[in-house]
Amino acid sequence: MIRKPVIAMLYLYSSLVIASTEQIEVIGLTPSLTTLAEYKAIALSNKGTSALMEIGGYKLICSAKFRNDTLDEFSCPLNSDLTKDSNLVIFDTLSKGFTEKFGPPTFTVEAPIRNRLGVEYKSSQISWTDTLGNILTIQSIAGRIDSGMLLMLSSEKMKEATALKSEKDSNRKF
Repeated sequence: MIRKPVIAMLYLYSSLVIASTEQIEVIGLTPSLTTLAEYKAIALSNKGTSALMEIGGYKLICSAKFRNDTLDEFSCPLNSDLTKDSNLVIFDTLSKGFTEKFGPPTFTVEAPIRNRLGVEYKSSQISWTDTLGNILTIQSIAGRIDSGMLLMLSSEKMKEATALKSEKDSNRKF
């Protein structure tokens, strides 16, 4: 399930054409190339397309969607269900590791958010786009204050999101 902040992020990317790396790849998973069988082989354990993956030293429960038997979407909530570290610590570790691996992010945004009690937090989101249009995004806070998100999308998924946005925009009446 993609949360609303992630969908909003997809719309932001529909106009980006910046490339930072040849090919996005996370723990051997490559958008539009990795098959379901390869995905299951990389997983520490799996049940269908949900799997326990180790990324950056953290065990995360991830899910994947496939298009024509290749990876289209890969997402992992960054929360402390399986680790003692918070989503903010996991985000920091992953952002440093991916920056070392892929270079500087192609997109960075920080925004204040508030919980129901009015307490303000800083939410960070960083992304890398490869030359094919695949995107890797990590968010420090996504949906809940105690959970972040890692999301990798294929270029086909991005084209689909762009087309959906264009269709919605063209149907707007003012």
